[in-house]
Amino acid sequence: IAAKWEAESAEVRSLFLGLGAARLSMDPPPDLTRDYVAKLANAIEQTQSGDGAQALAWYHYNTKSFDDAQHWFRQAMDWQPQDTTALGL
Repeated sequence: IAAKWEAESAEVRSLFLGLGAARLSMDPPPDLTRDYVAKLANAIEQTQSGDGAQALAWYHYNTKSFDDAQHWFRQAMDWQPQDTTALGL
């Protein structure tokens, strides 16, 4: 529901980002559709969410999409540097 309505308000987008980051952080990584990951990436970019970018980076890393992981780790470092982001990068 949050994914469907995330563009309607800042509160719903925040909920979508939080839920999305939690899904991205699951071990093992879940099998997510490209559309869902793209929608989440778009919301992360629009809000410049460092935590969201880090979660997306680790998801890509754990699914062996290393070029995408590097891109998102760099974004996370630009928006909200953290030790765990630097480690991933």
